Amino acid sequence: MEPPKEINQSLDAYLADKISIYIAAMDHEQSIRTNYQALLLTLETILFGLFSVLLELKVNQFTPYIGSAGLALSLVFLVACEFRAKNVDFWRCRIIDISQGTAFENDFRGARYGSYNRQHPFFTNWKPGRQLDWFFGHWFERIIIPLISILWAVELFYHF
Repeated sequence: MEPPKEINQSLDAYLADKISIYIAAMDHEQSIRTNYQALLLTLETILFGLFSVLLELKVNQFTPYIGSAGLALSLVFLVACEFRAKNVDFWRCRIIDISQGTAFENDFRGARYGSYNRQHPFFTNWKPGRQLDWFFGHWFERIIIPLISILWAVELFYHF
């Protein structure tokens, strides 16, 4: 026996409201993460430019402080961006979980939501699985910020 249509419609409306709240929370976390990334790159560009100019002018009394500030800044933003990235992943998983087995399931099979496939660790149907999405979905935190930190460490090592 199938439930009355009024119950299915009210359940669909409830799920639509819940999914829209989850999407808003995920987008909020993603916008904060993106703003952190932009701020970090702007500050690091300014610091690295100032560092390079001071090295060219042979004003070496301030360069260790600028290099140390750049290194510390990259590590602080690594923690902040990683925290926001984990929150984005949490909300994406919640959206996938709540939409499975409902009328909304086909709507969330796109690239933004469907790429998080928890059953397969690497590839399934030419889409990244759980481990690849974890690494490349956090490319800024996993690749760019460590490269910036290594650059600062090398600069500090070779110049001082």
